[in-house]
Amino acid sequence: RSGHTDEDGDVDWYYHSHNWQDGKRAKYTELKSFDPSTKATYPNQVLCVKMNSVGSYYYPKPDWIGAWNYIELDVNVAQFHLSQIENGLAPSFIVNFANGIPAREKREEIKRTIEAELGGSANAGKFLCTFSDGRDTTPEITAIPLSDADKQYEFLSKEITNKIMVGNRVVSPRLFGVNADGGGLGNNAEELQVASALFEQTVVNPFRDIITDALNIVMAEDGMNLQLFFEPFDLFKTEFTNTEEEVVRDEVVTDVIPNADATISEE
Repeated sequence: RSGHTDEDGDVDWYYHSHNWQDGKRAKYTELKSFDPSTKATYPNQVLCVKMNSVGSYYYPKPDWIGAWNYIELDVNVAQFHLSQIENGLAPSFIVNFANGIPAREKREEIKRTIEAELGGSANAGKFLCTFSDGRDTTPEITAIPLSDADKQYEFLSKEITNKIMVGNRVVSPRLFGVNADGGGLGNNAEELQVASALFEQTVVNPFRDIITDALNIVMAEDGMNLQLFFEPFDLFKTEFTNTEEEVVRDEVVTDVIPNADATISEE
């Protein structure tokens, strides 16, 4: 964890623990922030590498923070469908109690109890168990059918995928195996090549620069003035070797020139 800033706005100490969940009882280790002038006194130091984040000085927000709600929605939709299947695809319903109208506080308590038991994606499809003295006081439960549920789920699925892709600045969903129109790889090779290069330049390279800049700072303190870099990745530069053709070529060479690996004299 990060310590507080000093009067100059710098963080001097960081703290490490394996059990922060213990709160104030957690045992932790103090680590000095990166300062080569104090490495003899504090050999273990922390270099904090981060991107600028408005409103988050100590812990910057991830670059995909804009898609956070849709990521949560994706998790909840998946949990909802799983719970529906596990609980027999039971629909939503209305519960009407026929034994009078209780006080407002009691009504709110009953409502909260039902919501705790049946609300949320993890509780989809669960049943409600009631007890009564007779038919006149039996709660009335009315199922609420969800109209066009298939279309709503289809819309949510596409919208979630689209928003998560946008939040991660994905140039083309095809780069990550998402193919909306059903076209094959052969029909979109040029699109993939352009998208891969653009994604690398606009998204990947800025993170690479942050890593290499930080490593260069550390290595320069040890007298290693190297210019580190990442080898660019080209999706379409992979070379495939025809293994069968190579085997046949080797056999032909062996038959035509016996001892082909031997050194040939000038004679």
